[in-house]
Amino acid sequence: MVEEHFDSWADPWIAKGMAQGFAKGFAKGFAKGFAQGFAKGAEAGRKELLVKLVRKRYGAGTATAFAPLLDEVHSLPALDEIGLSIVDGSSADDLLAKLRKL
Repeated sequence: MVEEHFDSWADPWIAKGMAQGFAKGFAKGFAKGFAQGFAKGAEAGRKELLVKLVRKRYGAGTATAFAPLLDEVHSLPALDEIGLSIVDGSSADDLLAKLRKL
């Protein structure tokens, strides 16, 4: 008899704890997924811009050779360095050689 009352008495607390745990887990998972999605979006946008810059500076042929090499880079700081190399580079061959070394 006491056990039956205990179960009914504890049910709201258990439900509250489960709801709080679910909410906390959902929020943490959502934040992590959002951050990862944002980083991937930033990476894709930066790569798109770099290909456009290479096309503008060195021509379509170099941009065509550059794009697949760029697909192997997944670091935003490395992409920034590549961007500076586009601006500072002396030739398309130098740019492609540097990217192949990464």
